[in-house]
Amino acid sequence: MITEFGKFIRKLRIDETVTLRKMADDLELSPAYLSSVETGKKKITDNYLDAVLSYFQLSGEAAIEAKHLAAISQKELTMSLEKANQKQKSSAVMFARRLNTLTDDEIEKLNLLLEK
Repeated sequence: MITEFGKFIRKLRIDETVTLRKMADDLELSPAYLSSVETGKKKITDNYLDAVLSYFQLSGEAAIEAKHLAAISQKELTMSLEKANQKQKSSAVMFARRLNTLTDDEIEKLNLLLEK
């Protein structure tokens, strides 16, 4: 299934009339790899994201949107707790454990709190 990031990139390619093959050739990557990233079968690496931003000359709001869509399209999230205090670590672990059990209403309340 195509990811939100994949939809964004496909739209960019279509709007710019760039085929998957042409983009792959220009970025010196295989079309299969680009397709795998768009469909979520391969991880969106920082290098790939930077290459896409540069390739389509994205900056400002478009770059922020691309980065956000790349982040929410990932299957995993890794975060460093190296500089976190004990309360922050505890909160991160509790959130990770409960994420899949939270209701949409609870998620919305958390989002509102975190957006402040």
